[in-house]
Amino acid sequence: MITVKEAINDIKEYMEKLKDGYSPGIITPFPLLNSQLMGGLPKNTVCCVAAHSGRGKTAFALQLLMNAPVLNPNCEVLFFTLEMPARSLIARTVSNKLKLTVKEIYNNKMDIDEDIFKEIENLPVFFSETGGTPETIYNTISNFCSTRGDKEVLVVLDHTLLVDGREDGEKIGKLSTIFNKLKLKHKNLTILVLSQLNDAMLDNSRLDRKGVLLFPQYKDLYFGRQMWMMCDSIMVINNPSEYIEERKGNDVKKK
Repeated sequence: MITVKEAINDIKEYMEKLKDGYSPGIITPFPLLNSQLMGGLPKNTVCCVAAHSGRGKTAFALQLLMNAPVLNPNCEVLFFTLEMPARSLIARTVSNKLKLTVKEIYNNKMDIDEDIFKEIENLPVFFSETGGTPETIYNTISNFCSTRGDKEVLVVLDHTLLVDGREDGEKIGKLSTIFNKLKLKHKNLTILVLSQLNDAMLDNSRLDRKGVLLFPQYKDLYFGRQMWMMCDSIMVINNPSEYIEERKGNDVKKK
């Protein structure tokens, strides 16, 4: 427990840090996102990026984690890559630098310039390929934060539904509990989770109507109420025109 006086001293110290140039956000490589938030991902919060499958969540996260230590020299990254091995993420990073697809790199069996690897090998980015239960993830994150000293820590979880456990709703509920405990325990911690949109937005009755229904609402998040309660900020990768064009294309094929 802390007293009101201690809490007041805490906010005074924080305000002094802001005056001295402390940035309240982890700068991302996306200028528009930085401007919409607190100069980047708000520190010591839980943020979510949601999208339908194949819409670029992992690509977004990869750009973020590889650039975060460069744009924020005091930042280290822990990436729970539960969907693909770390080598695949490195292959994607190399392909971006070479302006080639991963398939082109593998099929051509080309020799990659060693300088490409040297650009990224010393980045303070760490991968966890095993994940585990919410409790295991809690221990991994807490131990990592405890050994980073005064470094800012960005944890990325790709993605919530791949955490071990039987029921998705129960897993998300547990993640909500542990993430809130972690950000209170470790003031240097910022968490970004990737999640899914459900298929409500793809319903024809919704696509036929213009306006707000084309854009996501909290109930469009998979287990939206739990995600809404868990996260301080929620961002959605979404382009409604793509769904409309896809539907038109399917209608044409049927005819």
